[in-house]
Amino acid sequence: MVHRLVLKLKQTAIVPDDTDSLFELFVLFRFIATIEDLRESTPQFQTIATDRQEVARFDGDQEIVLYHDNSARDRNLSFTAVPDDDKDSQSRTDRVQRVAKEVAGNYFNKEYQDHTGRPDVIVLEIISGDGDHEYLIVEVKNSANEDTIRRGIKETLEYLAFLRLNEEYVFGRDDKEYFGSGWNGLLVVQDLKRETASLEEQAESEIKILQAAELENQLVQVLERKL
Repeated sequence: MVHRLVLKLKQTAIVPDDTDSLFELFVLFRFIATIEDLRESTPQFQTIATDRQEVARFDGDQEIVLYHDNSARDRNLSFTAVPDDDKDSQSRTDRVQRVAKEVAGNYFNKEYQDHTGRPDVIVLEIISGDGDHEYLIVEVKNSANEDTIRRGIKETLEYLAFLRLNEEYVFGRDDKEYFGSGWNGLLVVQDLKRETASLEEQAESEIKILQAAELENQLVQVLERKL
């Protein structure tokens, strides 16, 4: 696995300079390896440049593209993390605040009050033969700190609520389901030394949370719902 990771880092021209970046790349390539197994195909890798964030592409009946960054500008994807002044954006912000608390409370089995931040994300874009688009937004936190994880939950919800394709909101335009189906957002964190909700116990949560050690066996359950 280490050898494959080194080869892929060279192919994508990514040079990690800190442990946070290395953890993000570990998650990114765990995604690639899992999709390879599910699709039984090899992706095309792209060199990352300042104006292009595409990392890997799987061709076939479904076109699957993985991005690493806080946007995928070359595909007309954008995140508006700072809400507009219109009424729809404000209602999305309210839902983010409320649902972030609910998800964290369910995961840690406790109650809370509020925070914010904005690092990189991984975007999985799936385009079917009829042109329909499906997305999985993945936030990565190289931390087992509870406050950091709570912030990651809120950020993941923000990315979903404010994800736009061609300047149009992807989720909630018609049904107010601002966070998609519940399987459109994933937060990956470091391993915790305490009991937390399993993936099955998170079934009703608006996003899912996995620890690093859970990726190898449980990421496939998340991706099977998309591929």
